[in-house]
Parts: sequence; C-alpha cells; structure tokens
Amino acid sequence: MDDTIRDYLDYAALEKSLSRATISAYSTDLASAAEWFADRGTGLPDADARSIAEFAASLGGSGFSPSSVRRKLSVLRGYFDYLASEGLRADNPVEGTVSVKIPDRLPDVLSPVAAAALVEAFDGTTAVSTRNRAMLELAYGCGLRESEVTGLTTDRLSLEESTVRPLGKGGRERLLPLGGPAVSWLSRYMGAPRLELLRGRPSRFVFVGRGGRPLSRMSFWNMVKKAALTAGLPATVHPHTLRHSFATHLLEGGADLRVVQELLGHADIRTTQIYTDIDRTWLVEVMKTCHPRARN
Repeated sequence: MDDTIRDYLDYAALEKSLSRATISAYSTDLASAAEWFADRGTGLPDADARSIAEFAASLGGSGFSPSSVRRKLSVLRGYFDYLASEGLRADNPVEGTVSVKIPDRLPDVLSPVAAAALVEAFDGTTAVSTRNRAMLELAYGCGLRESEVTGLTTDRLSLEESTVRPLGKGGRERLLPLGGPAVSWLSRYMGAPRLELLRGRPSRFVFVGRGGRPLSRMSFWNMVKKAALTAGLPATVHPHTLRHSFATHLLEGGADLRVVQELLGHADIRTTQIYTDIDRTWLVEVMKTCHPRARN
C-alpha cells in the first residue's frame, strides 16, 4: 500500500476519529483505486481530473451502483484533501469531475445479445408463447412502457403501415415505426393465436389472456421474468429494462438524443439524458479496450 494512503488512514483514524469499520472500508476503496491507477502506469497520488473521471466511469461499467460510485469518489476526495493539506498536491482532482454527471439511478441495460436472447425466449409454439413473443418484440423494438404494451388497443396498431400509436403519460400520443420482427410476430399473433385466446369473446385490447381478458402489468412482469430465466439472465430484469435497452442501443448506434426523446415520449429532454451517461460509460470502456493510445 502507498505510504500516503497509510498516512491518510492514520490521520482519518486519529484526527477524525472515524470508526474501525469506516477505516477498513476506506482502506479497501483506496487500495482498489491505487491498483486501478497502477495498472495504467501511474500512481494514485499523481491522478488528474481526467483519470479520476475515467476511473468513475469504469466503476459504473463494472456494475457499481451510482451511490457506490459517489461513495468511492467521496473517499478519494478526502484522500486528496489530505494530500493538499500536507503540501503534497496543489489541487484536488476529484473536484474536477463535477461535470461528470452521476445520476441518482442508472437504468438496468442489457447488451444487444442479451436483449435478443430475452426477446427470443418464446418460440411461438403455442398461442400464449406467440403472444408473449409479440409483446417482447414490440416492447424492445419500440421502447414502450409496460402500461403502453398492456393497454394497447387494436385501433392503435396498424400492421399494414407498420406503425403503432401508444398512449403515454399524460395522455400523450406518439407515432412509432415497427421493425420487421415486430411486424412479423404481431401479424402472426393477431391471427389464430389471438382468436384462440379470445374464445369467441370480443376485446379492444391487442394482448389478451384466455377468455379475452386484457393482460395486467403484473402478468407482463411475470412474463419478462420467465423469459429472463429461460435466457439465463439475472432475475432483476423487468419490462422497463427493455425500454432502457432500446434507448441505450439507439444511442450506441449513433441516434440523436432528440430523436430518442421523441421515440420514448419524454416531455423533457433531461429525462432522456440519463441514457447519455450509460452511453458515455460504454464509450470510455470501448476506447480503453480498442484504441492503442487509450489503454494507458
């Protein structure tokens, strides 16, 4: 362990009277950070604002929650404050990361491969399986909220024009294009499988259970959980994960933020900007992995 880290931990224990458990947590966080910087050819005491921002992004990319990232940065801030007070640094590089937004809650996002595995968990061999596949293709293909999927009525779906008009929050309507897989599975479902589920009863809802009853949002949640289990994905996957993945994959593919805002039906673009934080983390990891001048 670096001598400056030992000195800071002694200072925190003696001068700040922090508990043994807190000192232990600080030690773990600082040792982990020091190892990250050492792997990139520099020492933690010499870190600058840019490398601190990259370190924070790597934590998010490794699965740490936003609150955990904030806590680790707080430990680093205290460490660098100590170095400055001892005349070992002229600045605190953590203060230079204020422009790196760490939102209160980063959405769960699947990789494109994992999202495909989830959607394809139902093979369409039964009426229910066909319905479920159509729902997942629609949810992921258009980024719909679970309420927009389960509440979709037949007058808001046009397979001939390959469009859907979901009714979002506040009664706001938007027109969305349907991709090929969604059109294919919806067309398949709207034939015999849906008639089988209706059992002769009329329904204005697109997605129905046996006897023509509209599916509840909880039914959709359970369906996604089952698909995740089949695909070998974490049990934390839920319907909104598909919406988050839809937005993130669009941005990763180069879509404009305002286009994504329109597709998601966000009234305020600041709501959409949370996905740019995920995308930025992804970009940092890609740069570090793939570019020869970015690895160190």
